[in-house]
Order: sequence, then structure tokens, then C-alpha cells
Amino acid sequence: MSYSAMREVELPRTVQNEIDAGRLTLHWGDGVPLKAYFEGADEAFVDLCKLGTLIELNLDSSAVTSAAFAAVAWSTRLEALSLQFTSVSGDAFRALRSCTNLQTLVCNPAQEVTEAATAIGSLVSLRDLNIEAGSWCDLDVRLICEKLRLRSLSLAQCSQLSDESAAALLPLVPSLESFSASDTSFGDDACRFIGKLDHSIKLGLGGTAVTAVGVAQLRSLVQLRSLRLIGCTNLNDADSFIDTIAALTNLESLFIDGCAMPRSAVLKLSRLRKWKLLSA
Repeated sequence: MSYSAMREVELPRTVQNEIDAGRLTLHWGDGVPLKAYFEGADEAFVDLCKLGTLIELNLDSSAVTSAAFAAVAWSTRLEALSLQFTSVSGDAFRALRSCTNLQTLVCNPAQEVTEAATAIGSLVSLRDLNIEAGSWCDLDVRLICEKLRLRSLSLAQCSQLSDESAAALLPLVPSLESFSASDTSFGDDACRFIGKLDHSIKLGLGGTAVTAVGVAQLRSLVQLRSLRLIGCTNLNDADSFIDTIAALTNLESLFIDGCAMPRSAVLKLSRLRKWKLLSA
């Protein structure tokens, strides 16, 4: 429903001012604002949250402060939240505990990261988590994963993580279907644990130090349909790599751009099966 459609909720003046200034976009349904893309001031953010109608909220690159972010606790219907590249500190994430319907979260706090990890780890309704390009450490990943039942998790571009973070994934074995650690320092040791995520259907390890030895430890992922290894320049044992890919019989999409794979190996891969997508 467009903004001009019939509404049951009268917007506070602060909120209307942000719309007029182009710093807030609302999507309506059943006479109430359901989705918001917000770049405005703290006062308007607080008033917007107090409406209690939002299901999706995008705060990416906004100027909302940690103090104002506490108002998100009013948005008890919230199901999806994105707050990448904001000044909201990790301690302010405690307010999310009131959002008991939250299923999707995208964030990368720059301060009080462990406090954020602790708060995220308590969000038992969470199913999809993207914490790309964050300053997380191995402990933070463990705090996040030990109690949640995530369906998807992205740690891409989290440069401070080591292979030890992969061990923290084990509590997610029954539920995790999609995992990315692209452009991290993960290597073959991490694959020992990633290979236990036997419900996974999508896996991204592009730009890591993984070799053919590490990829061989993914043979147990019999449900895997998509594997991204773009920029993995250490896949130097082509025959072993091909044997592993052949064993992953449900694999439909393989991305090996920038892996310096010999042309003969790419040709063998292309003949393994009828690919949905083979990018080399």
C-alpha cells in the first residue's frame, strides 16, 4: 500500500518531517506502516518505534545513536532488522531482547562487539544472521552460536576470525543450511568442522586459504547444492579436488573463478554432471 493510501495510524509530526525531508521511506499494509528505511534523527526514530507496527526496519548507515536505539524495544512485531555501518554500540543491542519475533538480523557494530554477541546469542527466535565485515573474534562467534538454531549465517570479511571459530559452529549442525566465511582467514582446519554441517545446502569459502585437502573434508555434506570457492588460489591438487566434487552428487552450482584451476581440470568438472551453474 502506498504512503497516500488510507491509514489507520496518524504519524507523529517528527516522523512526517523525516518523510518530507527524504530521510524516511515507509511501506504500508492494513493501514499501518510495516516496513521502514530510516536515515533520520533520533527523535523521529523513537516516535516511529513507539508506533509498534513495524515488521521490517533498515537503519544501514543511519545516524541513530545508541541511546535512541533503545526505543527498538517498542517494536515487538519486528521480524527483520538491518543496521550495518551505524554508531549503535554493542551494549545497546540488549534492547533487541524485547523483539521476540526477530528472525533476520544484519549488523556489524564497531564498538562493544562482545556485548553485541552476548545479546544476539539470546535472541532465540533468530534464524538468519549476517554479521559480515564485523570486528568479531572467535569468542564472539561462540557466544552467538551456542544457543541459537540458525538457518543461515554469514561471517564473510570478518578478518579477525581464526579456524577456531569454525568449532563454534557445531551447535548449529541440526539447523544450518547456508554458511559463508568468504574472505576470512579460514583454512583446512576449519573445514574439519564445516564438514560436520551436514544439513548445509549452500557454502561459501571464497578468498580463504582452503586447499584441496580441506575441500576433501566436505565430502560428508551430501545435501550441498552450491559451493563458492572464488579466489581460493591454494587448490593445487586438481585430481583430489575433482574427486571430492564428484562425490558431492547433489551439487548443482560450483564457483571456482580465480582459483587458477588448469583448463583440463575445468573440462573434467564440466563433464561430471549437468550443472545448473559452473563458473570457472
